Parts: sequence; structure tokens; C-alpha cells
Amino acid sequence: MPDIDIKRDASLWFDDGNIIMIASQPETAFRVHKSILARHSETLSSLFTLPQPAAGPGAMATMDGCAVVRMTDSSHDLKHLLQALYDGASYWDADAVLERGVLTALARLGHKYELTQVLALAMKRLGQIYPNDYSVWRETVLDSSILTVSKSSTDTLHAVHLEVVNICRVTGQYSALPAAMVECSRLPVAWLLKGIIRADGTTEQLSADDLERCLSAKLEISKAAARFEVHLAGAIPASSCRTKAECRDFREQTADVSTVIIDRYPWCPVFMAAVRPWMRKGLGCGACSRAIVEHCEIYLKSQWNSFTKFTGLQDCVSDWPVVVALS
Repeated sequence: MPDIDIKRDASLWFDDGNIIMIASQPETAFRVHKSILARHSETLSSLFTLPQPAAGPGAMATMDGCAVVRMTDSSHDLKHLLQALYDGASYWDADAVLERGVLTALARLGHKYELTQVLALAMKRLGQIYPNDYSVWRETVLDSSILTVSKSSTDTLHAVHLEVVNICRVTGQYSALPAAMVECSRLPVAWLLKGIIRADGTTEQLSADDLERCLSAKLEISKAAARFEVHLAGAIPASSCRTKAECRDFREQTADVSTVIIDRYPWCPVFMAAVRPWMRKGLGCGACSRAIVEHCEIYLKSQWNSFTKFTGLQDCVSDWPVVVALS
């Protein structure tokens, strides 16, 4: 059968390669080496011995003189997996920045093709983004960049939250699941119901059970945020405040800011990022500023401790690390 013109990936097209893998979405060909891939995975090795689908429109037995294997994986996912296998340790260098959508692709295919090291390294990186360590999570969510997350459902960053939940489910590795589920709960309901486009162009959706958990978490977190607002309002002015009139004005100003933000991001950490500019401007006395921070810290720890309860994950994440939240 004659060769058919298919896009060749220039970075993974080796002249001495002896197998051509054709991925989908969009259809892309990679000329690689059987022996290198077989060394990493018996599952990949077995693909090279399986009979290919019967000939049909666009089907081929060879391309540029090499046998062809058609893959069900997207070109995005397969390209990053091949890069990881060929580059080895340098691909995972601590200074290397790997996008979240790349990490989920590697975890997904690492599990599918039984690439133990790839899966472990990808899950380790994802665990840093969706941590089960309170101090790491606290610093992550206090990053003010969280305030500028895109409102568009086409932003593939949002799909990663769903991908991580599904990857945790399929791999049985649950440490990142609570934090990922809580991130999902921040998303608009319409996006959760319809699914979100991920980096490879396909749509990611939660299972019906996890969708129910996510919607329940959204309600519980919103209620907790409302309670926090009430508690904070009662704490300002502080008992030792010497400028009560000014600090009451300060309280109203921060309340206006936080109401808008919490409506979109029902998180105390985001509220803390919102009040920091007011604190830098010198609004509010030292006693009231300290009271705000103390209340935020208490609420933050309380939220963390309730992650598995809010998301209904107590059964699969029974060892969630609780922190002391003094009231």
C-alpha cells in the first residue's frame, strides 16, 4: 500500500527509526525505535506484534518503509510521553517547567502502558500542585495569581482539575484527590455538567458520583465562607482597637472586596489576598489587622481539615493529615 501524506512530528522523527506510531487528534506520525520503547514497557512492546485494523480509507501497512501502528492516544499525549521516554532524567529535571496538562497526559499514559516510573514522577509533580500537606497548600492558594484565573471554559487549566480527579480514581492513588476535588468545586456548574476541553482537544468530565460529590462540596464550602464573613465582621473593630470608627470603615471596604471575590472563589485564602492591599495602605490599626489574619488562619485550617468531609472522600482518603485549628 502506498504511503499516505500524514503530518510528521519533526522532533520525534528519527531517520533510523524502525516503527511509525500514528496518533489522533490531529493525526500525527512519530518515527521511533521499537527497542527503546520495548525496553520501557512490555505493554508498548506488545503493540508492535498486534495485527493492525483491516485496510480501509486512509489505512496503511507501511510508511516510509516502516511498519505502522495506529494509536488511540491523542498526538498531544503521545508526543509528551515519547519525549519523556527518549529524554529520560533530563526531562524531569527539577528546573524543568512541565505544564499541568502535560503532567496529566504523562500520568494517564504512564498508567495505561504500565510505565511505572513515568506514572510515579508525574503523580509526584501533580502532588505538589494538589498537595496533601497543609503548609504547601496554604502557600499555593495564597498566591495572588489565583485571582486572575481565566473565566473561559476553554482554558485548559480548568480541565486539569477534572483530569487529576479521574487519574486518581483510575490509578488508585488518592493523595491528590481531595485538593483536586475542591478545585473542581470552584468551577461553574455548567462547566462541570458539560465537561471541559483539555489540552489535547478532548472533553474531560467527572463520573456521576464525583460530580455529585463536587456539587455538594461547592455548597458546603460556600456556607463555610458565609460563616467566616459573619465571624470576621464581629471581630472588627478588635477589643483593643483605639481607632474604632476608622476600622469600621476598613471593615466595610474589605467586606465589599471579599463579597465579590468569595462569590467567585469561596476561599478564605483568596480573601486574605484581597485584604492585603488594604493592610499595605495602612488602613486599619495593628490590632484589627492581626485579628483579620488570625481569623483567616483559623478558617483556613478549618477548611483544610474538612476537605474529605466536604468532598465525601473519607472512605478512600482515611489518613488525611489534620492540622490544629485553634478557635
